[in-house]
Amino acid sequence: MLCFLLILLGVLHRQVGALVADPRLQTWLTVFVSVMVQAVPFLAFGVVLSAVIAVFVPRSFWARALPRHPALAVPVAGVAGVVLPGCECGSVPIAGSLIRRGVTPAAALAFLLAAPAINPIVLTATASPWHLSGEWGQTGGPHLHR
Repeated sequence: MLCFLLILLGVLHRQVGALVADPRLQTWLTVFVSVMVQAVPFLAFGVVLSAVIAVFVPRSFWARALPRHPALAVPVAGVAGVVLPGCECGSVPIAGSLIRRGVTPAAALAFLLAAPAINPIVLTATASPWHLSGEWGQTGGPHLHR
């Protein structure tokens, strides 16, 4: 509900007028909408893939695909997270689906953390807006105009 209201506020900013006249609020709304637009496709992909796993992948597959010992299943699940083209938005529903299908929580967590941490698509999507704008601070991190 809050997301809907904030997007509505961003779209109707001319009608709202003085409420969003502050440049800091405009910057915040721009960043918020940008993050939402970038995250929603990954979230939708994760939800759809989670549903596919829940419906079409039998529990016996995970017993065969992953080592039985959790300490060995964790690195295998972490490597599997590398191939997921998404951020944590998409990884969370998939990890939940994996746990419901019998994967150990440790392996599902490794998948959850590996997908956004080392995925080239996510790294590129995260770095490109800041790199293209040239807005890198002294600490090497991005910062916004005020």
